[in-house]
Amino acid sequence: MQCSASPKPDRDAKTARRSGYNRLCMAQGRTIYLSLGSNLGDRAADMRRAVEALGPAGVRVARQSSLYVTEPVDFPAQHWFLNCVLEGETNLMPRQLLHALQESNAPSAGKRW
Repeated sequence: MQCSASPKPDRDAKTARRSGYNRLCMAQGRTIYLSLGSNLGDRAADMRRAVEALGPAGVRVARQSSLYVTEPVDFPAQHWFLNCVLEGETNLMPRQLLHALQESNAPSAGKRW
C-alpha cells in the first residue's frame, strides 16, 4: 500500500522516529473530518480549490456539507466566513496528513485553506 504523501527527505532519522514518519501509512484508511473556512476574496472559489486539493494530498472526500455563512467570533471587524465540513478517508498518519494539507495550501500565495 502506498500513501500519497511521504516523509520529507531532509528529515534525520531521530526526527523521523519522534514524529511518526517511520510509519509511512496506516494499515487501512481512517475516517477523518475537516472543517474549512474562508473570509477573504472569492470565498466560494477558495473553498472549491481547497476541496479539489485534498485528493492529491491523500484524502478521499466521502461527503461534504452545504456551505454556511457565519459571523466572525471575537473579531467583529473581519469579513463573514464561508464554512463547510468534510468527511474523508486517508491512509496517512496524523502528522503526514497535517504536512500534506499544509503543502497543498502553499500555492495559494499566503492564503490558508
